[in-house]
Amino acid sequence: MAVFEVFDELLSKSHYRGCPFVNAAAEYPHHEGIRDVIAHHRAWLPDLFARLLEPLDPPANLITALVQLTDGAITTAHLDRAESAALTARATAELLLAHQS
Repeated sequence: MAVFEVFDELLSKSHYRGCPFVNAAAEYPHHEGIRDVIAHHRAWLPDLFARLLEPLDPPANLITALVQLTDGAITTAHLDRAESAALTARATAELLLAHQS
């Protein structure tokens, strides 16, 4: 759950302007170097969740769901100015994890 707490610190700031990776992808859709960095980030986040949850032997769909929760929190924080978006995602992640055991 610490991942969502870190995101909460970032997303709840009044000057938050959205995900830098999404913003870069929108601004430079054909820039190979930027696309490479985005691809690295998109692989890093599910890998992070997989490593953190490794003792629980999580199914792949749980990792995918946690990434989507994170993506949703990032987007909601920016578009809706929802300062509690990461905490909402955390609560949902807790429900998902409770059903995995």
